Amino acid sequence: MIIPTTQNAPLENVLAWFRSLHVRTNLAGKNVLDFGCGARFNALRMVAKLAKSRTALDLIFIEEKPFISHDGIHVFGSINELANKVRTKQLEPFDCVLALACFEHMEHEKYKTALAELLSLTTSECVIIGTVPTPRAKPVLEFLSFQLGLIDPSQIKDHKVYYDKSALIEATSGTGWIISEYSTFQFGMNSRFKLRKLSL
Repeated sequence: MIIPTTQNAPLENVLAWFRSLHVRTNLAGKNVLDFGCGARFNALRMVAKLAKSRTALDLIFIEEKPFISHDGIHVFGSINELANKVRTKQLEPFDCVLALACFEHMEHEKYKTALAELLSLTTSECVIIGTVPTPRAKPVLEFLSFQLGLIDPSQIKDHKVYYDKSALIEATSGTGWIISEYSTFQFGMNSRFKLRKLSL
């Protein structure tokens, strides 16, 4: 049974909006997959007028059948179900994968597995664009969450790894993806990255 993290605290929507600012220019006319989309589809809703198609994947939907929501987002709880739709050409391969505030919820090996699985679902030119908090953010996020209640505690308790650049490089090694861009923001407590397929 998957117990979803929630996004009900005051800062959740603000943080989601800031993360979306770092990816919007990459999505125009693209078939976009939001990997680890969360229950509210925040990022996909914010790019509704930019993307060619929008697909959401998150384990919190694993007990539901794939469906198309009222605003045109294809929703999946299983990467196997999603892969079947791509293989049978019911969905086009993805040009862009979002992973906003997602990979900190995954240990290195699960991160590697996910990246490897995404290879067959994406075009040769696909990029994975994401954000992940750095180790510097850990005490700040815990204070904002556990002491002030501004970030949902379920989100912070579920963090497995705070990735810096070296940890991201290690986690992508051997997956078929390579870091092509990396930078930090929010005083070094958050990072943005872009992955490209290794063959490019």
